[in-house]
Amino acid sequence: MAETKSTTTTKTTDTSTGTRSRTKQLVVLAPLVSVRDAEGRIQYLYRGAELPKGTPQAELDRLQEMELIGEDDGTAVAGIAADPQG
Repeated sequence: MAETKSTTTTKTTDTSTGTRSRTKQLVVLAPLVSVRDAEGRIQYLYRGAELPKGTPQAELDRLQEMELIGEDDGTAVAGIAADPQG
């Protein structure tokens, strides 16, 4: 396993599967996202849902790049839920 550290979280990547574990849980920020799991199945997750453990790194990167998911710090989902346009 390779380990990388950033200022906000520690991430461990399993190089054999391409998945990573994380210390802070990622949650859905958009109203609805489709997430492809390690087996290639598509799951639909609503705002505030936690991303399944074992989600491939490439999928996490794709969703974060589009700002559809983010770390759950207790305020991200609450801020979006309060926005009637969100």
